[in-house]
Amino acid sequence: MKHSNWLCAGISALSLIGSAAAQEASPDDPIMFVVDGSNSMWGQMDGIAKIELTKSAFADMLPKLDASRPAGLVMYGHRQTGSCEDIELVSAPATKNRSQLTASVNGLSPRGKTPITAALKTAADALPDGGNGTIVLLSDGIETCKADPCAMAQALKEKNIEFTVHVIGVDLRKPADKAALACIADRTGGTFTDIETADSLSDALKDTTSAEGKTDLIQPLRYELRAIDGMEGPVIADARFEILSAADKQVIASQIEDGYDFLPGDYEIIARSGERSGTLETRILKDDETRTITIVIDAALPEASLSFTPSVPAASVLSIAWEGPNGEGDYIELLDAEGQRLEESYFVYTADGAPSLLRVPGDAGAYSLRYVYASLNAPLVTEPLTVTPALASLTLSADAEVGAFVDISWEGPAGEGDMIGIFPAGTPVSERNPLNYERVAKGNPVRVQMPGTEGDYETRYLTGNDMTVLAAAPIRLIPAQGAINAPESAALGEAITIDLTGRFNPDQDYVTIVPVGAGASAYQEYAYTDGSAPVILRTPIETGDFEIRIVREAGDQNQVLFSKPIAITPSVATLSAPATIAAGGTLNVVANGPVSREGDDDVYIAITGPDEGAGSYSGGYEYVITAGETIAITVPDEPGSYELRYIANGYQPTILARQPLTIQ
Repeated sequence: MKHSNWLCAGISALSLIGSAAAQEASPDDPIMFVVDGSNSMWGQMDGIAKIELTKSAFADMLPKLDASRPAGLVMYGHRQTGSCEDIELVSAPATKNRSQLTASVNGLSPRGKTPITAALKTAADALPDGGNGTIVLLSDGIETCKADPCAMAQALKEKNIEFTVHVIGVDLRKPADKAALACIADRTGGTFTDIETADSLSDALKDTTSAEGKTDLIQPLRYELRAIDGMEGPVIADARFEILSAADKQVIASQIEDGYDFLPGDYEIIARSGERSGTLETRILKDDETRTITIVIDAALPEASLSFTPSVPAASVLSIAWEGPNGEGDYIELLDAEGQRLEESYFVYTADGAPSLLRVPGDAGAYSLRYVYASLNAPLVTEPLTVTPALASLTLSADAEVGAFVDISWEGPAGEGDMIGIFPAGTPVSERNPLNYERVAKGNPVRVQMPGTEGDYETRYLTGNDMTVLAAAPIRLIPAQGAINAPESAALGEAITIDLTGRFNPDQDYVTIVPVGAGASAYQEYAYTDGSAPVILRTPIETGDFEIRIVREAGDQNQVLFSKPIAITPSVATLSAPATIAAGGTLNVVANGPVSREGDDDVYIAITGPDEGAGSYSGGYEYVITAGETIAITVPDEPGSYELRYIANGYQPTILARQPLTIQ
């Protein structure tokens, strides 16, 4: 057998690696995270955008990563649309950069392509000692920049035996795509984790960070190569084969006569006999059982046809009638104007039935549909498709109060995951992170909560498949209108009546009393209100300068709508009771001061040990309903020194008055 020699040396080197496989990574093993920021990360799993699941998983994992373990981060596809050079080295491995890594992942706004190969090289170059360490790659798609990440992974492993790549594939729908990412892990002794549900991503990320690479690597697989004359023809004995990388068409081996040792990956194989030739693109899997690859020369391919509306609105669902062989794995896919696969994979298997339903992209433009005969990876028919601007609109009021819920009427495709979100005015359409949003599936109109800061904003209809903006409408947020009427001062523990004017929502607006200058999220005792009736609150547990506030929970932040100062003065409550009483007797107590609010048991007389906390009532208690009334309370049977307390229970129990009590 004749072939070129450059790849064989690499294969031989890998085959000599030892067989020990560790179970858990060393706590000081440098680790680089490579995070997918490509546009397809806006796709959803279980109704949640994959990018949001990724942010949540990292926020959960990073604080638990061993503090002594150096960690770094590379992100790609997050700054430019359509660029294969959009790769950012956020940080080389370090131990004091956790907040930087978390903030960078949280700031991801997917935009572009998937240059996995170059991102792996960037991450490996950041590892110490020529690539000694671990890379964790998280991606929802395969390489889209005409490069071969499997070949890069192999080259990096050959350079440093201590180099490993673990791969987390997120929502990879095609088995072939899973295999393409698994190949990266296979060639470096790493693990491949296939994520198919939203709740499994966080656990997978934590588990992967503790996994150690195997030195027992995937070995080359021997395949017989043969060529046949036509689909059902005889074997061509004099055929010679050339093997290329499917990604970049680089020749790996040539003039092969009968067989070849393949590592898992994507290949293009050309068979030649005289002046005739045939080509096959194939994917080698590590668990292949069939070890024969057949290339057809002068193949007579099956016939197929596609029938569909040639021009449809963006983000709509296209019905495709088709005829074809419906072979195992056959599919219909959408391509861009240049015949290239889109960043987000748009396809449907023919086995799912006819007609096939396929949601088209949110971007208008020229596309094409093709039927792919999977057994030969051969397109059987390609037809043009024009995607026109979407038929979508939004109708809403021109202004609204900060933090208010606004009803928005909409027209649009109503596809799975479509939403209406709100952005600051002037936000680029490439920014896909709304301040607040609601799914259109909730109804029409849909109710969306506005942010808590006044100013100019824009509501947008966003598609659920690729977060394209189909329609937009402005809205101005204005200060809330209203006022607070309440006393200027009140005694500690007193219940005060607060009258309100204005429009309020009892699901988001509440009244509370807090110290002057406290943050917008601060609260003590509180009550939600619609403003139609007074609110009665018990004063705070200490004296000083406070303010009554109406606070609106506004989604992204709390907004103080109105406030009014109030001075909290010392308690004027008094207790009158004997200082000594026989064990088990009845103590008559007169309490002057605050009483329980109607329908509430929040003021009481208690007997307790002198050193117990303010909320204790270990020796018994009775409620105070009417000021100045005589309250009879049974004392404990155990003689000793106790304390009689007058307690108001608001945000926390407050002792308004106390006196010693001896039980004999």
